[in-house]
Amino acid sequence: MKITLLKKPVLPEDVGTVALVPVMPSDVDNVNKFGDGEIIQAEVKRDRFYPLTQKYWALCNLVANNYRREGLEMLDHKNVVDEYIKLKLNVIESRIVFPDGRIHVRTGSIANKAKDKDEFQEFYDRAVEVMEWISGIPRFELELNWHEYECVVQ
Repeated sequence: MKITLLKKPVLPEDVGTVALVPVMPSDVDNVNKFGDGEIIQAEVKRDRFYPLTQKYWALCNLVANNYRREGLEMLDHKNVVDEYIKLKLNVIESRIVFPDGRIHVRTGSIANKAKDKDEFQEFYDRAVEVMEWISGIPRFELELNWHEYECVVQ
């Protein structure tokens, strides 16, 4: 069950006390399934900031279409740039080593389900450092020109 909650003060006299209040009618119904005083466990995440996700993919597109260090010519598509960045930043879901020495690596997800706003911000900051290294373009220039490379978010 997924519930969207809003944090707000309970009463003015309850300084420092806050309540998590359901946002949608379906959220109210789900919360009402629990009795007063019942203890529940929930995973709390901050929703991803969509414009930052869009900016990340645009920067992957910018790097793929324009600038690469020698030896990184294979980074010719935004998805390949994304996979390379995840490998460099050790965002790895699994690693299988075969008896003949081959290694199969499956990168982890950066989707909304996998990372909340704070986690994605941290990933983004580190990813832009890798993009800066790949492209040789300073971060401020990469981020200045990202609108030219907007693309559909994955």
